[in-house]
Amino acid sequence: MIKDAGEWHAPCLVNDTLLFGYRGRQNTMMTLGDPLPGFAALARDYKRLGSELTVALADLAIPRPQPPADRLPLHEECLHVVRGGMVVARHGESPLFLCDEGDVLPQDTELSYKADSAVLLAAYPWKIVLQRLQKESHLAALWERLRDLRERILLHMLAARVGEDHHAHSAFVYFQPGEVLIRQGEHATDVYHLFEGEADVLVDDVAVGQVGEGEVLGAIAVLTGSSRSATVRARTRCSAVRVPGSQFHQLIRAHPTLIQRLMTDMARQITRLNHRVVALSG
Repeated sequence: MIKDAGEWHAPCLVNDTLLFGYRGRQNTMMTLGDPLPGFAALARDYKRLGSELTVALADLAIPRPQPPADRLPLHEECLHVVRGGMVVARHGESPLFLCDEGDVLPQDTELSYKADSAVLLAAYPWKIVLQRLQKESHLAALWERLRDLRERILLHMLAARVGEDHHAHSAFVYFQPGEVLIRQGEHATDVYHLFEGEADVLVDDVAVGQVGEGEVLGAIAVLTGSSRSATVRARTRCSAVRVPGSQFHQLIRAHPTLIQRLMTDMARQITRLNHRVVALSG
């Protein structure tokens, strides 16, 4: 595997465990397998947000050196950050991406983590972290952005990995202001995960709402087999991950925790649309 230019720092001995670290890489949380379009940008943002959060919570960090393990024993009551060495994130038996120094380990019941050599983790007790988030609104906002980005990374990774034996694959697509992502009345074949930008939602050419980055578009029509109920038109330059409908169904079956995220997104969109319709009718 080719790594970006960087520098190994000197190994250190912690609790009789020899630890190594690697500094200077620009693209952390590297994919394991074929490069994925857009993943480097997601990884950089995730690293930056994680660094901001962990610096603010530095006084809560508990060092936890770990020997090599096929499955790292992470404590459910803690948030974990890699402080030395490298960790492989897996979905089932399939390796997804590589985390190194400074990366927050995404929390997901269907992910496990493997270390081929000794690593140093930092654990942040969830109970105290949540207390801090409740008291400091800027930290709460930072955590929400980090959590949203984590979901986008996982959706992007899993969409690319599930159904690799099929001809239809997910891909990054781009839209200029005024271009249509989804057109009302058309048969639904794809689901879009909006990576960046804003778009207007129109019903019978009447603007009834907006959608922004991180939202999943078109899932209801794909899941129900119905036609598109609205048009989605780019307000700004937009980029999105387009997931073919057949692959989306596989993704849901392989990663059922995504259903909760989809339900939240759908409920939020429907609530906004309802408020907009009421305002227009008044």
